[in-house]
Amino acid sequence: MMSDSYVLQQAPFVVPTTDGKLIEEHVGRAVSNEPEVSVAHMVAPPGWSEPHQNPEFDEYTMMVRGRKQIEIDGETVTL
Repeated sequence: MMSDSYVLQQAPFVVPTTDGKLIEEHVGRAVSNEPEVSVAHMVAPPGWSEPHQNPEFDEYTMMVRGRKQIEIDGETVTL
């Protein structure tokens, strides 16, 4: 039985990519019509990178394993 106080997401939206990464969005515009935030699981191949982005929604990063280098307001941070 499911409660009205939570959502059990079992069918994430798989974002189409052409660079070898896997993105499964669990909360966001594509899967839950939520335009202000995106919660997704991403697996990227070693050495993967992308240009700077300024999305129109809040985006959060949680590292499970590996390393990630990001630039925030001109400062480079390695996780």
